[in-house]
Amino acid sequence: MPTKFFITHSWNDIDFARRLFKDLTASGLDGWMDDSAVRGGQRLAEEINRGLEGCDVYLSIMSPAALDSPWCWEEINAAITLANRHGRDRQLSIVSIIAAKCELPALLSSRLYFDFVERYDDALKELLTKSFGVNLNALLSHSVHPSSVASPNLKPSPKPNLKPPTASTPPRTQSAEKTEPTPIAHATTPEELEMLYLEALEAFHLEKWQLAADAFRRVIVIQSDYEDAAAKLQLAERALHETELSELYDGATKLIEESKWRAAIEQLEMLLKIDGGYRDARARLASAQNMLEAADLYMQASEAVAAEKWNEAVRSLEALLTIAPNYQDAAAKLTEAKRWAQLPDVYRRALKAIDVKQWQDAKTLLEQIQSVDANYRESKTLLVRVRDSALAELYDLASKAIDAKEWEQAKALLEQIQSRAPNYHETSQRLTLVIKQIIPRTKIGKDGKEMILIPAGEFLMGSNDYDNEKPPHKVSLDAFYISKYPVTNAEYKKFVDATKQSLPSHWENSNIPRGKENHPVVNMNWNDAAAYARWVGARLPTEAEWEKTASWDDAEKEKLRYPWGNEFDAKKCNTSESGIRDTTPARKYSPQGDSPYGVCDMAGNVWEWCSSLYKPYPYKHDDGRENPEASDARVLRGGAWVDFRDGARCAFRRWVGPHLRGSDVGIRVAESVS
Repeated sequence: MPTKFFITHSWNDIDFARRLFKDLTASGLDGWMDDSAVRGGQRLAEEINRGLEGCDVYLSIMSPAALDSPWCWEEINAAITLANRHGRDRQLSIVSIIAAKCELPALLSSRLYFDFVERYDDALKELLTKSFGVNLNALLSHSVHPSSVASPNLKPSPKPNLKPPTASTPPRTQSAEKTEPTPIAHATTPEELEMLYLEALEAFHLEKWQLAADAFRRVIVIQSDYEDAAAKLQLAERALHETELSELYDGATKLIEESKWRAAIEQLEMLLKIDGGYRDARARLASAQNMLEAADLYMQASEAVAAEKWNEAVRSLEALLTIAPNYQDAAAKLTEAKRWAQLPDVYRRALKAIDVKQWQDAKTLLEQIQSVDANYRESKTLLVRVRDSALAELYDLASKAIDAKEWEQAKALLEQIQSRAPNYHETSQRLTLVIKQIIPRTKIGKDGKEMILIPAGEFLMGSNDYDNEKPPHKVSLDAFYISKYPVTNAEYKKFVDATKQSLPSHWENSNIPRGKENHPVVNMNWNDAAAYARWVGARLPTEAEWEKTASWDDAEKEKLRYPWGNEFDAKKCNTSESGIRDTTPARKYSPQGDSPYGVCDMAGNVWEWCSSLYKPYPYKHDDGRENPEASDARVLRGGAWVDFRDGARCAFRRWVGPHLRGSDVGIRVAESVS
């Protein structure tokens, strides 16, 4: 029976379709096409279905108009579905006819197609021989039946360089391979037919599905029941169909990985038109659509942010985060956009708080505005005024608490003021007075020694007299207690008797030198001194604590050169200038030689061990200099009976190895205030 064909076309291409239909039927072929202006739903579905069911070759006339026509695509998809239907008696070959320059879709470019643009006659000959097996020579001279196969001298036209309508060209299919064998044209003998079948079978086993399908189709045109050609054709077309779908799927997957959402959506929609249940394509399509929407929303939000349209940005980002909760930095952008969007409301609330003198609330709100936009309206000026008003209110409350002798409340208020404005009015002086009311100015240590409170605060450490005292710098210390006078021989004897610690080297027969019970103990190294301090539940003072105790006038906020003032006075200390040439009792020069805090013997008599390692200034408590395990040189302070006035200065520093024992080196202890 003659080979039947079915033509799909856009109404814009009707003239081309009529010409092709006429030429094909003139070659002895039987076909069907719609030659009316009927469109879409007005077509008779039965007539279209009948034409498709009865045809052997489906011809799709492709042009820009056809690509835009939903009815052409409907018929193309129907033909593809029909070609892959199992159990169909007639085999359907799908062939594209390029009538006008256009981008051929991937689903069709991977199949057999012919380019008729500016080469109608040559392309018609190729179509007749390649797709319908028409022997043109026989047709022209002998009117041979159109089921004859084509002449070997006619070569297919080169495929145009066409792209599928996506952002990324899918992988090449087997039909594009350069190894396509030249088909046997005149399979009129059994040997020629067998050779054509073997070539088809070879392509089939090499999984060159397009070549195999074309070859098996030619075999069937010559002899429809030749061996298993019909079954093999069905398998090859099914594999070709699966390959096309897989290529579309893989191409869409790659586009998704590259975040090319629009192109991926187009490819997945094309895939689902062919096979609506292919793998997870529908889920991937939904995901890609979501990500495209998210990308659009992110762009809208970014544009709104750039234009400072904060409410629009918030709406876009909130919508985005419902689709993609972890999208780039959308969450952070939303937080920032909300902060900007809230500024008018926060500013209004701040003004209301100022109206009712709620300074702390107003300050908090204005600081919130400043953290977002330092130049927002008058927020900066208002914040300064509010802070001043808040400090004044706190200061007034602290004054009332002091008048009522509510010391803890006064301390809390003054500390709050000082944390915000350290130099505000007389806050520092008042805080010192209040602390003295809360913490006892003196106490008795565990060894029975009187200890003096040194309040927390800054002092000036160092001087410009010597390089190792430079630079003068401020150091802030917590409150601590320090013993009023150095440890005496009598006090140290109790420690020796209780712990069996080694005796000072100048004691004979474990006895204190006669008459020196109340003299400072000497001839102990640093480890002995630290052990004594631990035994009485105390510690050695740091170098900074020692210098503050000796030199700082807290009332005047002034550093003194000597504990009693800035001028040396030999009558107020035991130095070489006094001519005594030995230690003196611990309280001999008190109170005339006491420091501003009332601590005695801070200049002369004996050097005193400090806990600090000797390191250059500035003094930093946490730079390792207070490491009790280190074996480097430790600091001595205060001067001694063998030294001149310069060594008795409060800022003077001496350092020796921790194992030194000297007849001019003694101890003083300190305790932290909890």
